[in-house]
Amino acid sequence: MIPHLANERGMSTIEIVTILVISGILFATAVSRLKDNPAKVMRRNAARVVLRDFRYAQEMAITHGKAVRIEIQLDQNRYLIKWARTNELLPKPNGDGPFIRQFGSNEFLYVSLTGSELETNNFVFGTSGKPFVAGQELQVPKTVLTLNATHHLIVLPYTGKIKLQSDDTGE
Repeated sequence: MIPHLANERGMSTIEIVTILVISGILFATAVSRLKDNPAKVMRRNAARVVLRDFRYAQEMAITHGKAVRIEIQLDQNRYLIKWARTNELLPKPNGDGPFIRQFGSNEFLYVSLTGSELETNNFVFGTSGKPFVAGQELQVPKTVLTLNATHHLIVLPYTGKIKLQSDDTGE
């Protein structure tokens, strides 16, 4: 027998039990964090989708050299993305029909559009990506859309940078 292996032995029962207990605690913690409130997860996901949609509208305006309008219809719990000049709906990024984002059903069951700081509930991204409201270039940051009173989509003046602010901490 090799001398340095003569003193080596397997793991004791206590060591194995300790490892299993620690692994179980880590697993339980991970599962509890993943198993979040489904409504909260839907709202968080919807906020990210809205952010992505608005960035898509801005990119389309810049890429095609045509102004793009986002028309927010709070009473119908949806928004539409259109070419500003022709009022024609843009296609969805995946080519799956005209761009209408509806909330309150399917993957957005627990999501509702609850507000906007825009007087006309629509704004335009110009050909350079700059935001316009009521025909005037945006001068101050505006919350253009709020979801469930907890997720706020904010457009910054001049650059048109879009950011998401969330205060959905509870539940």
